[in-house]
Amino acid sequence: MGFLIFLFFLEPIFSGDKAFAPLDIVYSYKPWSEYKQTVFQNFQQIDELTLFIPWRFYGYQELRKYRFPLYNPYEYGGIPFFANDQSGVLSPYNLIGLFFNFQTGFLLIALLKMITAALGMYYFLALFSLNKPSLLIGTIAYTFSALMITWLYHPVSAVVSLVPWLFWAGERLLRYTLDARESHAFGAALVLAVMIALSFFLGHSETTANVLIGLVIYSGTRILMKGKGRQKSILYFSGALVLGVLLASIHIVPFLQLLVNSEPFYFRSQVFKNSSIGASSHPPLYMLITWLVPNIAGNPSYHYFVLNMLLYVHEVFSYIGIVPLMLGVITLGHIRTDYKKLLPFWILIVFGFGMVYGIPGFSWLTSLPVMRAGVSTRYLIFMEFGFCALSAFGLDALINKSCETTPAHSKNKKAIVVIGIISVLSILLYNITREYIGIVAPLFETIIFNGKLAWITPERFGFIIIQIIIAMLFLTGGIWFIRNACKKNIGIKAAYAGFIILTVVDLFIYGVGYNPDVSREDFYPRTPLIEKLQSLDTKNYTFFAAGGTIPPDLAVIYHIRDFRGYDMVVSNRYQNFVYLLFPDEKPVLGIGGWIWWKDLPEPVMASIAGIKYFVLPSEVDPNQQGNYFTMMGTYGALALWDNTYAKPIVYAASRIIPSASGGDALRLLSGFTASDIGTAVVQGMQEYHDYSPGAVRITTMDEKPGLYKFMVKAGTEGFLVFNQPLYPGWHAYRDDKLMRTYTVNYLFQGIKLTPGTSTIEFKYMPKAFVIGAYISIITALFMTVAGIVLIGMRQKDEKILTRRMQ
Repeated sequence: MGFLIFLFFLEPIFSGDKAFAPLDIVYSYKPWSEYKQTVFQNFQQIDELTLFIPWRFYGYQELRKYRFPLYNPYEYGGIPFFANDQSGVLSPYNLIGLFFNFQTGFLLIALLKMITAALGMYYFLALFSLNKPSLLIGTIAYTFSALMITWLYHPVSAVVSLVPWLFWAGERLLRYTLDARESHAFGAALVLAVMIALSFFLGHSETTANVLIGLVIYSGTRILMKGKGRQKSILYFSGALVLGVLLASIHIVPFLQLLVNSEPFYFRSQVFKNSSIGASSHPPLYMLITWLVPNIAGNPSYHYFVLNMLLYVHEVFSYIGIVPLMLGVITLGHIRTDYKKLLPFWILIVFGFGMVYGIPGFSWLTSLPVMRAGVSTRYLIFMEFGFCALSAFGLDALINKSCETTPAHSKNKKAIVVIGIISVLSILLYNITREYIGIVAPLFETIIFNGKLAWITPERFGFIIIQIIIAMLFLTGGIWFIRNACKKNIGIKAAYAGFIILTVVDLFIYGVGYNPDVSREDFYPRTPLIEKLQSLDTKNYTFFAAGGTIPPDLAVIYHIRDFRGYDMVVSNRYQNFVYLLFPDEKPVLGIGGWIWWKDLPEPVMASIAGIKYFVLPSEVDPNQQGNYFTMMGTYGALALWDNTYAKPIVYAASRIIPSASGGDALRLLSGFTASDIGTAVVQGMQEYHDYSPGAVRITTMDEKPGLYKFMVKAGTEGFLVFNQPLYPGWHAYRDDKLMRTYTVNYLFQGIKLTPGTSTIEFKYMPKAFVIGAYISIITALFMTVAGIVLIGMRQKDEKILTRRMQ
């Protein structure tokens, strides 16, 4: 397996000065697109470019500076970072990457994920005493499956890589409880708990929750089929689940605190209920064909995409290879005689199928608020893992059970010929569709299509036909080897080789090249506009870019504060403030916490929020709503404007207007004009106040992510506004004494000022993180002590057993 993984990554390993990442997509956005035009190697890996690489970069930098990244000041004007589940700060993969060059870490982490998945699947299947070729077929199918390869940069694949280890630990636990070995069962429960915690740490709790549902279904089926010891099995298994969640509390508790008050959670769990979006989250049944012909709808790593109806293939594809799928299906014929091993996998597959495709009887589950908050296609993991495991059982049954009386033959020329023909033809056709589709396109120019199929060009039609031919080659080869495995014309060893080679060629054709490597020079290059923004005062202000210019999360890379963001569990308050910024459009953050930003926010609200720098198309004049802006320069098709009314991150308010509730604050803010920009709407205060902001002098003493320290000299009473969005965990101190923090202008925060000179500090340290850390530490100590006691028990048992034997 190590050699196959090395072979799979052969090109990026020896690519020299390149980074194993889809960084070329940056040239699809302005301002980079004005300096370089390129054909993107995989245009669907936008999230990797705009989310996961910037977040890993930020965590990498902060940890290398010995700062724990609790807060991210560069998105949404400031937002919790560690509590953002997908940041993966505690992911073992990311922690290992800290010891290497950041760009080298891309390839290293990908390799580690594949190796982890391969070892886990091999050892899990080995628990069932299968022969080595059978272990290999299941391991290869899982390691190089579409679900692993197409999510390789994503934290989902990190969780997928650990799935076999979770099932390995769960299976061992069930076996030890069945054998009534208490010390072994307790030890297995501790191991399962550690695996569960690691899965949460990998950075995608939704997928971990899905996987744990599958583990419960698999283990529950195994327990129900047991004759004795069911209660003990349930007790140990439930205890392992609880311990695993408690051990991961440092990750789970802050995430849940942020999640339950977030707009994406609300949108998924509530809006889906009254929207057609919920129904469309299930792929149509005709997509089942992609289990046999994965590229029939196109492949985004090719130079063109065939159908526009599938924008994100990694969401709906779970290809494991045609041969492993066939081997998995033939286990249906052995369920009666081997139901204790096979039935749990088939129940897992059926449940996954029902959840993914919204089959009646399962659709009510996906309509539950908590289930609706997830993505139904994640349950493809159940089908993928189940079929990969069953492929090993299928090959073992086909050879060992069906061929018991057939001697092994050394004459395997026919097998070699079949393997050679299928491999050569499929690789040739693959290269034609990937690089030279224009060669075969003229063959289809004479075909006439009606208006309903107007989207089919000769190139697209040729692509579809060739993909079907490739699938037919592997399907024919698989059937031939299954039918002839126990016959005299090929030997058993040749059959093993045939199944494995066809699977490798099939999956490599699909996966090699899906994840590109690009020149390290393309690692978020700087342009004149980016350099200008970096030279401006974005520590005290934020910037705004219209439309698809400078995707929101890329600000993290350049350390410039953006008031926009994407795919984080952003608060409901932020959503409601967006309504004030765009009162006419009322844009919705939606599933991923991202909106299609319009050309220009409402300038008064933008000024109050501290949005000072605007990147707009050159033809847009932002002063149509008043003389707020001054042009700072043009950069190709873009112009940079300065909002001269914008308030800095900390300022003294000129007036206080009390508000009784958040809704009242929104109503008051919606009526603000330019003369009200220095006014603060404060929840929790009872009276109006007018202050003299000129009597307050503010000097910055220290500024780090999540920590802002100021020297404030106030000649009179006043009110200090802190333009960081208020999340649970922000605390204000005056001369090291905790002060009351007020909600200001609905989204932000502030404190009262008294006359005199004082040191003001705003610090982000959420109680949820502290509580979660304490729970994790206590659980870890308990498990450590339990492990030590367990080792002592085993040593004592071994001594007693040795004495008895003597």
